[in-house]
Amino acid sequence: MRTTMNKFNLAHISATALLTAIVTACGDNSLAPVDKTVSTYESIIDYSSNQEFSDIAEANDGNLIAGGHIGASPNVNVYLVKFDENGDTVWTLTIGSDTLQERVLKIIPSSAGGYTILTAERLLGAHANSPFIIQKISESGEVLGQPQIHNDFFGTSVEHVIQTADNGYLISGFDRAEFNPAFAFVMKVGADGVRIWKKTFQPGSMNKTKILSDGSLFMAGRHTIRFIGPTEHKVYITKTSATGDSLFAADISVMKNSFVFDMITGADNKCKILGVTDDNSSNYLFFMDVDTDGAALSARILYSVNFAVSHGKITGDGGAIICGLTSAPVGAGFLAKISPAGEVSWINNYQYPQSVVVFTRLMIVSGGGYAVTGYYRNTTTFNSTALVIKTDANGIVK
Repeated sequence: MRTTMNKFNLAHISATALLTAIVTACGDNSLAPVDKTVSTYESIIDYSSNQEFSDIAEANDGNLIAGGHIGASPNVNVYLVKFDENGDTVWTLTIGSDTLQERVLKIIPSSAGGYTILTAERLLGAHANSPFIIQKISESGEVLGQPQIHNDFFGTSVEHVIQTADNGYLISGFDRAEFNPAFAFVMKVGADGVRIWKKTFQPGSMNKTKILSDGSLFMAGRHTIRFIGPTEHKVYITKTSATGDSLFAADISVMKNSFVFDMITGADNKCKILGVTDDNSSNYLFFMDVDTDGAALSARILYSVNFAVSHGKITGDGGAIICGLTSAPVGAGFLAKISPAGEVSWINNYQYPQSVVVFTRLMIVSGGGYAVTGYYRNTTTFNSTALVIKTDANGIVK
């Protein structure tokens, strides 16, 4: 099996059309950047043109590592790429077999050196469980030791991971039992990947977990309410003991369907939550302030948009950085900075001919700037090509 890396140019489209689509608090269209060419990186395996990145992390040396999957069914494998400061490939790693479909859920730089990757595998040809796997990787992209396999998962999505003081991990997200709705969970594993405990909550997902000063856990996500008619998603917050035993839980309605992207806690254990909500017709970005006793102090709708937000992070100035898919121009991905007042500071669109650009994950780079990852899919061949875009603090790729 051979891997290669090819470089190409992705057209950087003017953001004027998207800015005019923002209904309220949109800022000035003069903030749209000038057209530029953005370097992206295409990873190709020699018998397949299908690869997608689903997560991105900052390596221990400050560079970027992206991971996802590569190949076409039935042979879909875990794929990891490390980039240097110029966006060139340092190493690639493919892990997989011919009898499973594997994908990266999360990449975690380890405080002890190297990396831990969380992956899921789907067995082919049967309604069987999908093993959830924890694997160690060296700094140079080599597999270390044997994977730790957890066989009681069915359709796992990992939304957040915290490395704990004992070099273990708190892992949260959702787990879909066979033929049943997805249930939120949080799990503690040791440094060896062996489970210490796992707690399952209501239908929905646990998107962010914070360890409070007293050692208790504060978590935010969504609660999926299922009834006759459309499904409703409420913001769900819960506080547990250090071992996941519930202390309280609360549902908070913003509009009809709410999804949490990020949460930060202050010295006073007050929490700010960033998410997206809708009223079954328009999408809205929101900030919510809550305390750790479950009281919603305030909820602030920032603006209405006609595009889909796929991920967001709270920035150091109290604003946010968001990414997703636009409706104008059709098929373009976007990256946008939102000011603390809820206005658009800048917004960049990214488009490739005859393709739909899908951004799956973004991050705030510690040295300043942002990185976003995902893929673009050709609308004729339906092949997908993984990409990473890294910008400066103003969203510019030089």
